[in-house]
Amino acid sequence: MQAAGPPEAPRVASERRLHGTVETDFYAWMRDHDSPAMRRYLEAERAFYDQEVRGLAPLAARIAEEARARVPEGTDDSVSWQLGGFTYWTRTPAGSDHSQLVRHAADGVERVLLDEELLAAETGFAEVGVREPSPDGSLLAWSVDRSGAERYELRIRDLSSGEDLPEVIAPTYPGSAWSLDGGHLFYLVPDDTNRPFQVRRHRLGDDPASDATVLEELDARFELTLHLSRSKGFVVVTAASRDTTEVWLIPSDDPLRPPAAVAPRRRAVEYRVDHLRSEGTDPGALYVVTDGAEPEFALVRVAGFPPGPTAWEQVASPACAPVRPDTRLVSCDVFSDRLLLTLRREGGPMLAVCDLDGGAVCEVRPRPPAGTIRVEHAESYDSGEVIVVEESLVEPPVFSALDLRDGSRRELMRKQVPGYQPERYRTERRSAVAADGTEIPVTLAYRVDVPLDGSAPCLLYGYGAYESTSEPEF
Repeated sequence: MQAAGPPEAPRVASERRLHGTVETDFYAWMRDHDSPAMRRYLEAERAFYDQEVRGLAPLAARIAEEARARVPEGTDDSVSWQLGGFTYWTRTPAGSDHSQLVRHAADGVERVLLDEELLAAETGFAEVGVREPSPDGSLLAWSVDRSGAERYELRIRDLSSGEDLPEVIAPTYPGSAWSLDGGHLFYLVPDDTNRPFQVRRHRLGDDPASDATVLEELDARFELTLHLSRSKGFVVVTAASRDTTEVWLIPSDDPLRPPAAVAPRRRAVEYRVDHLRSEGTDPGALYVVTDGAEPEFALVRVAGFPPGPTAWEQVASPACAPVRPDTRLVSCDVFSDRLLLTLRREGGPMLAVCDLDGGAVCEVRPRPPAGTIRVEHAESYDSGEVIVVEESLVEPPVFSALDLRDGSRRELMRKQVPGYQPERYRTERRSAVAADGTEIPVTLAYRVDVPLDGSAPCLLYGYGAYESTSEPEF
C-alpha cells in the first residue's frame, strides 16, 4: 500500500532585521505554540509518523520488554560518598523514574533531603539542576526545571526542619557555590538564549531582586561555570569558549570581595585550576592545567592570591606532559597531600596519583579490557580516597574506593544487570590506519561466536571534532 507523503508545513513570509540585513523567515509562525495552525501541523506530523512505524510495533515491543528485564527490581541505591561528616547517596524507589537525595549523619539517622517525585507532581516533569549542601551541612541549595525549558527555579532548604526559605530565585542555570559561612550563595543566570552569562550573589534572607551581579560575560562565544573549590577556599568561575578559557576566583571567606582573574584570557589557550589550602592567612597555591606552552597540557603551580605573572612554576611530573608527549593531561584534582591526575595515554583513559611535587607516581589503569576509568566522587578534601567507576562496552559499571596513598582499589558496588551473561561477550581495542597514516583507535564489542573475518554485520560509530572523545560505556 503506497504511503502518503509527509505533511508540508505552510510557508508564511515574515520579515525581521538582523545586523542591518532584512531576512525573510517563512516559519516564524511556528513560535506560537498555542496557535490552531501549529496544533494541526503537529497532529499531521504525528499521524504520518504513526503510519510509517506501524510495522515496527512488534519489534519495538520486544526490545522494550528485553530492556525492562535488564532493570533491577526494587529500590536502586547509588554508591555513597562522604562530605562534611555526612554520607550522601541517591535512591530510586521501586516503580519510580525519579530519584531522591538521601544522607545520614554519624548517628546513622537517614533523611531524604530532596525528592524528585514531589518536585514533578505539579507538571509531571522535574529536572534537578543544583543540589549543593552548605559547608556546614545545615542548608541545601537546590534548583528544578519543571517544564523542560532548562530554566531553573532556585530554592534554599533548611535541613533541620525540611522547610524551604521564603526566597525564590528564577530564572537560574545549573551551577552554585556557597560562601564559607553559608551566609551567601553564588549562582548562575542565563540570558535570552539560555547561555549562562552572569554570576550573582544572594545573601540569605534578602529579596532576590537586590542580588548583586558579581561577574558578567558579554562575549556570546563564552559560557560561565561556577563551583566551590574542594578546599572550600575559593568560589571558582570559569568563562569558556571552544578553545579559550579564563578563570576568576573569589575567596569564600570574603564573599563581598570582587573576583580576581588567575590569568587574562588569550586566544586558543585553555586553563583549569584547583586549590591547595594552606594554614593561617597563607592563601595556599593553585594547580593549573594549561596548554599555554604544551599542546598536550602541562601542570603548573601558582603561589599567592591574586597570582602574579612571575609566580608560575611548572610541576614536572613523569606521569604527564611535557615529560610524556604521548600523554594528554586532562585534569588535576588537588587534595590535602596528594594530586589525582586524569590522563589519556595513547588514546586510552587512565588515572595517576602523585605527591604535591608530581613525584611518587602510582598509575591506575582500567581493569576491564578496552575499558574506561573516571572519577565519580571526589568531594572531600581530606578523606584520602575518592570513588572511581570502571566499565566497558560489555562490562557493567563497577564503583571502587581509590586510595590516594598507593593507588589501590577497593570494590564498593557493581551495577546489577539481571539476565546479562558477560561470558558471552568480548571487547578489545584495535587501530584503523587512516589515509594519512594516522592510527585511529577502534573499540570492538562482539559475541564470542561472531567471526571477526569481515563476514559479520557491524554497527560503526565515529566522531572526530573538537577533540571530543567517545568513551566505552556499557
